[in-house]
Amino acid sequence: MGIAGAIARLGALTVGREVAGKTGAETIVKELAARDVLGKDVLKLTATKALDDRGVAELDRQIEQGIIVPGDDKKIDVTKALFDRDAPLYADQDLYTRAHDVVGGWVAGGKKKVALREAYTRVAVQGNAPAAPIEQTLVDMLTTRRARWERLATREHLPMPEAFKLYRGVDGEYAVKAVMEAWGNPAAQTMEVPLYDLTSWSLRRETADAFALQEAANVIYQAEVPFGNTVADKYVDGGAFIRWCYDQDEVVVGKPRGGLQIPVQDATVQYQGKTYTYADRQALAEAWKKDHP
Repeated sequence: MGIAGAIARLGALTVGREVAGKTGAETIVKELAARDVLGKDVLKLTATKALDDRGVAELDRQIEQGIIVPGDDKKIDVTKALFDRDAPLYADQDLYTRAHDVVGGWVAGGKKKVALREAYTRVAVQGNAPAAPIEQTLVDMLTTRRARWERLATREHLPMPEAFKLYRGVDGEYAVKAVMEAWGNPAAQTMEVPLYDLTSWSLRRETADAFALQEAANVIYQAEVPFGNTVADKYVDGGAFIRWCYDQDEVVVGKPRGGLQIPVQDATVQYQGKTYTYADRQALAEAWKKDHP
């Protein structure tokens, strides 16, 4: 039995309680300035240490070795296995408990996801000091994220990533129109990706394809997102990411204040059942004009 099946059989994780932690507002505000610079310069990224398909495969192998008991999955204690794997990365039991509550809310969606997005806007975009437990937890997660990844990289003998190669699938004519307008400008080298302040991306192109459901109008974006713009992922935040959506390889991304710019070639459009790349931009413009005279 694979990891997804084993985890599904054992049921959902019981999320911990949310409690207050240490204030890190000043640190996160300082980091935001550097994050903004990186976010505006995505086009020029030449990161040699981007977390790509090879790195993802190796990390997935490590997770499966630590959670699946070959030939005897009935003895798996997923809660203990996840704790044994993730808690040392946090090096703080209180933050581990609070962070897993927040991650569980994001994965579950609904009001809890909206609450985390609003918390991110307040503390990370607007630069306010945390005024609620969820905001404090988010600040603590952001200020310790690099340390968690450094511990993971050391433990698994992998290079510390400078960026993440990510994909995002979006439905709607608004997304198609934004790409088409960028493609219609011969001088444009980049385009801005329409985003909330906090959004879900994936390390797998297949996941982005699965979320782009409307054949009539969808876009798949590809981006090498700087490490400083990533907020959470299954490799150092585990928990609900592994239990509930292991195969999605989700990475939560914070939108830079200046917006996320990607090369114009790094988007694929599906419109009225046909797929268009940058090389097909003229054909897309003609199909669009026919429907929007």
